[in-house]
Amino acid sequence: MSAKRVGKIYWDTCIFIAFFKEEKRKTDRKNEIKILIEKAEKNELLITTSAITLTEAYHLGKIEIKKELEKIRLFLQHNYMRIINS
Repeated sequence: MSAKRVGKIYWDTCIFIAFFKEEKRKTDRKNEIKILIEKAEKNELLITTSAITLTEAYHLGKIEIKKELEKIRLFLQHNYMRIINS
């Protein structure tokens, strides 16, 4: 029997940009994202996003989709990730 997830969050464009571009900021956003992923891997959190968000990240030119496509595709296949209709 699998444990129930206790939370659900939505990743917007800025999170994908920070994660895949390994953005450098004054705050340690990369570490904060890593903590969220670790919670999701422990089945404590469901991470949701939308095709619109992914498209927006691409069209903003922040994520080089051809370079990152395989990495993004593999990431979205995790059981803690869901693409939802928004």
